[in-house]
Amino acid sequence: MSQHTFDIAQLRELETTLSNLVEYCTDLETHAAGATAAATGQWSGVASVEFLTKVQTWQVGAVSLRAFAEDLKTWAGDAATVYETSQTDTQTMWASL
Repeated sequence: MSQHTFDIAQLRELETTLSNLVEYCTDLETHAAGATAAATGQWSGVASVEFLTKVQTWQVGAVSLRAFAEDLKTWAGDAATVYETSQTDTQTMWASL
């Protein structure tokens, strides 16, 4: 029989950390959009184009990281909920014996 261990508190902590990462990435996206808008209105030329390209690359990375962090946050939260439910169900079963 295989053994499986888990720590619900650690899973919930991971869920919170990933939620914070999602918020941070959302802020990065917003700042990148603001930088693009500011530079577009006040700056032109080769350097401007290169800057905007870098900012857009950065923004795409933030969007991707946010999406993955959201998926992982959901996974960690769902796993913790399943384990919590299993513990409760097991305790109820043993108490009824």
